[in-house]
Order: sequence, then C-alpha cells, then structure tokens
Amino acid sequence: MRSIVWAFAFAACSSAAAQQSELDCAVSAFTDYTKTKLALLLQAPLPSVETQISERRLEEQYCLQYAKCLLAGQIKEMKEPNDHTIGWMFSTSFSSCLRDEALEKHQPDSDQSSKRRRR
Repeated sequence: MRSIVWAFAFAACSSAAAQQSELDCAVSAFTDYTKTKLALLLQAPLPSVETQISERRLEEQYCLQYAKCLLAGQIKEMKEPNDHTIGWMFSTSFSSCLRDEALEKHQPDSDQSSKRRRR
C-alpha cells in the first residue's frame, strides 16, 4: 500500500502524460496484486508454508511490476540514461516496495496494540 503512495510521488516529478501513464500502470499492478492476494488468503484460514511462499512470490511479482511502472516514465525523461543509474533506481524501487509490504504485514495495528496496553 505504501508503494502506491510512492507512485504518486514519482508521478509528481514527471510530465502530465508520463504521470498518468505511470499512475495507471501502478494502480493496475496494485489492483491485480490485491485481487490475487485476497484469493490466495481466502484459500486457507491458516496459511501453510506453501501458501506463505506463494504470497511472497506474489509480493515479488507485484514489486517487480511496480518498479517497472515507476521507471518507465523516468527513463524516458532522462537526458542520458545509463545502465548504472537505471539499475540503481530499479533496485531501490523494488527493494523499497518489498520492505514496505513486509512492514505492513508484520507491523501491529496501532489501534489493536493501544487497546492491549489499556488492559
């Protein structure tokens, strides 16, 4: 979810046409990801190891697509793109997305944790 916010931030730095294209791409990737993840999670209330592996692979595929969405417009606007810069930008976007997905999954909900402290 945080990664979709980054899509808006990256889009703000691009031209209007590139902005809309990046945003459409990121929203499409996120929509596909959430639909597939929901279907995966509804298969079993207690996820098996295989389900957890499938969920991780799904996150990786989403983050891969998300990074591609963000960089497509950025690369077009670079005056002289080079492989090192593109590789660094892609790697950073991909790993940030994976980190954000992991944080969302493993961070306790602030409402629930504050309720537990009051007891």
